[in-house]
Amino acid sequence: ANGLIRRGAWRAVVTAGGAGAAYAQQGPGVPGGWVPARPVEVRNPVGAGDAFAAAMALCLGQGTSLEAAVVFGVEVAGDHVAGRGAEDRVRLTRVGGSDSGRRSRRPHAPPIAHPDEVPEPA
Repeated sequence: ANGLIRRGAWRAVVTAGGAGAAYAQQGPGVPGGWVPARPVEVRNPVGAGDAFAAAMALCLGQGTSLEAAVVFGVEVAGDHVAGRGAEDRVRLTRVGGSDSGRRSRRPHAPPIAHPDEVPEPA
């Protein structure tokens, strides 16, 4: 991560799978660091990086520090590979009608209004 900062990146995070993640950012007195992953029984590693990135993005979007975002990302990725991921937190909904048999992992949301149906701003 520090090498990326030396090359001009403003913030950098480098994941190391089940070992954890390194992070750094530009600025005087801004520490970088290493967040070790807790040991988990790996059930399925597919999507762990996506889970990590999504958790970090959520934190950073809420103004959390880079360090706290990386800590949360490592925790969420660990939960994901251990089988305690989104499937346990998000209600599955049908896609394409009741007889399609396909499932979606996105939460049910109200329909989006057609652009012609959106009221003009006051």
